[in-house]
Amino acid sequence: MNIGLENYKPLQDMHRRCIEFMPALKDAQIDSHEPVRAGLRPFRKQNIRLERE
Repeated sequence: MNIGLENYKPLQDMHRRCIEFMPALKDAQIDSHEPVRAGLRPFRKQNIRLERE
């Protein structure tokens, strides 16, 4: 299932906050030909990366 403004509350909330911040966005067209991907992170094919801070 793809997520979008029509079916994903966190995305709807983020969109609403953006419009509150910049009302000109209210009439903007959203380019939705690409599906929204959530939870994807870069990965390594080998082991984990561990660094000391």
